[in-house]
Amino acid sequence: MKKISPSSQTNQPPKPRKLTNKMKLWLRNYLNAENPKTFLNATESARKAGYNIAKDNYNTVGWQNYTKLRPIIEKWLNDYGLDENSLKIKLKSLMEAKEVKYFAFEGKICDQVEVDALEIQRKALEMAMKVKGMFEKDNEQAAAKVLAIVHEADEKAQAIVSKYYGGSPENAETMKNIGTGEPKNEK
Repeated sequence: MKKISPSSQTNQPPKPRKLTNKMKLWLRNYLNAENPKTFLNATESARKAGYNIAKDNYNTVGWQNYTKLRPIIEKWLNDYGLDENSLKIKLKSLMEAKEVKYFAFEGKICDQVEVDALEIQRKALEMAMKVKGMFEKDNEQAAAKVLAIVHEADEKAQAIVSKYYGGSPENAETMKNIGTGEPKNEK
């Protein structure tokens, strides 16, 4: 009967394997904030690292490298103040971002409304999903979550427009005035 040594029974993490030159290059590209095409983008980082594979497989190599190098990536994020708690706080503030829409009539601003800054919110959510590894083109579940959030944001925007113009957004006469400088309908 084979004896198992006590050290083999511990739940210690496996020793880090030596990184190949391509893995080092992939990591350098993945963490290069000066290159928006590869920064936190596993697929583009694999392409830029020069892996000699079929076009459709860059996604797979990128994900494999991300999975293997996740501890290094997380340490880098923590070192630059992008630890999970900091990201959550920043994401929360970005998800509550507002902007002011101005309405003009005959060249003069006649009204302004504060609304959700949907584009800022969308970009913040997209970046958070990339960092968490949830933003994969083929990941239908993640795509469904994004679509649900976008749909909810669209409903909020329609409700704001409806409230502002005193009618339903389906009202074509009211909607044609949006952005044309016409004053809102007064009741």
